[in-house]
Amino acid sequence: MSLVKSMFVAPPGYIFWSRDYAGIEALLVGYFARSERYQRLARLDIHSFFTAHVLAELGRGMGRADVPDEQWSDRDLALALSDIKRRYPQDRTSNKPLVHGGNYLMGPFEAQETLLKDLHVVVPLKQIKKLQAFYWELFPEIQQWHERVTGRWSNGAGVHEPTEQENAYQ
Repeated sequence: MSLVKSMFVAPPGYIFWSRDYAGIEALLVGYFARSERYQRLARLDIHSFFTAHVLAELGRGMGRADVPDEQWSDRDLALALSDIKRRYPQDRTSNKPLVHGGNYLMGPFEAQETLLKDLHVVVPLKQIKKLQAFYWELFPEIQQWHERVTGRWSNGAGVHEPTEQENAYQ
């Protein structure tokens, strides 16, 4: 328990509760990118899905035939992703910052710094660039969302959300 959390104590007969919106960040990215596909994978475990594809792409312990297929039912896909999370915890942990970084336009130098700071591993820039390019190939809708947002922002038109309502920040 964190120091801050330990400072709050419920009176006798009462309890504190909180809600952890696991995966909400990725789910919102899928929403703003207008990608039902990404939202579905975010609900099921986007990090394990990406990890499976990375392992197959790099030829590290998972063949193409073992990669979960998006055409599977939610139940089957969730079971396969849970198995990947269990079997490849270190790979999944290393790929998580790349997924989040890819969603927020993190460059390769920032990704390398994040991996070093958080995981104490040095990943060569060449490998990070390859993985980032692979992420865009796997999820082009995220890159298209970035282009929509940054293009509208840079020309002063404001940010348009999926409802097409404008929120201009001036």
